[in-house]
Amino acid sequence: MIIKKALFSFCLLFLVIFFISVNTGLTYYPEFIGKSSRIGFEYYDKNIFGLPIPFTRKSVELLYSENEQIFTYLKNKDSVKFNVIQETEFVKLIVEREKVDTITIPFIEKNIVADFDGFPIQMKLSDENDKDSFRKWFCSIAMTQLYHIDDRWVDRDCAGFIRYCTREALKKHDNKWLAEKKLMYDINIPDVKKYNYPNVPLVGEKIFRIRSSDNNENHMYIDSSFSEFAEAKYLISYNYEFISKDYKSALPGDVMFFSNHPNIDWPFHSMIFIGKKVFKDKGPDDYVIYHTGPSSTSEGLIKNLTITDLNKHPNKRWHVVKENPDFLGFFRWKILQ
Repeated sequence: MIIKKALFSFCLLFLVIFFISVNTGLTYYPEFIGKSSRIGFEYYDKNIFGLPIPFTRKSVELLYSENEQIFTYLKNKDSVKFNVIQETEFVKLIVEREKVDTITIPFIEKNIVADFDGFPIQMKLSDENDKDSFRKWFCSIAMTQLYHIDDRWVDRDCAGFIRYCTREALKKHDNKWLAEKKLMYDINIPDVKKYNYPNVPLVGEKIFRIRSSDNNENHMYIDSSFSEFAEAKYLISYNYEFISKDYKSALPGDVMFFSNHPNIDWPFHSMIFIGKKVFKDKGPDDYVIYHTGPSSTSEGLIKNLTITDLNKHPNKRWHVVKENPDFLGFFRWKILQ
């Protein structure tokens, strides 16, 4: 009998704690409104643990059309009371419930401010700490492949090496991410704080530009201008900015491009500049790391060399010197500029 009463009291206490509302939550989408966008929001009660309480969610979904300047109500089965106010640069949703909540969503064309390099400022890592974190993760992930190639990396060539390291460097490196890695060169690096892949502002997983643009690019083409994949010619043309042919101007994480003119199928070859800081135990020289690319007999492999090694190569087209026309120089990803 005592056990039954105790069990009943425990269940009652659980129901009270779990189902009694102590706060409310409100979520909405999208981050920006385009020419034609679904706009939605929902609010709900939250319990003492900050979790949504079941059956308390109420949601609304609208469709905005710029051409007709109207909002079409797609869903409001809960008869939520709210008002829509459209301003020049944003839409304001005023939700009426126990308290009044205001949601402000800006129009995308008013907020995509692209530099002349074609990358929206929302993608730029303007904070120096974020730039440093990206560079360190980029180099650490590249170095790891020298000792153990990640099974999840499938597009294995020199440009694929850059794409893989870029995506992984921008991710949130939590326990789940680490559990998928059998080896990491260095993990004591802060994450990029502005955003994390695949939740990159405006483009999501499509972080590589694959077509030219100007500073007045219409937002309608943002989605088609970026892709999850970009071969070397697109990387050098649209994603990286020339820095110098002098290695003293390079920073860890910059990319070196070479003209690979003897090979029509692979017109460019790329290497990642690591520098000397990552290799404090290896000596004073600057290091590079790269994937050799596949051949008819091999899938290719990861190699690391010093700048001195490259400059001693018997084929002078691999020499890292200003006089070498095949050495195109050191380049930097435009989101770091």
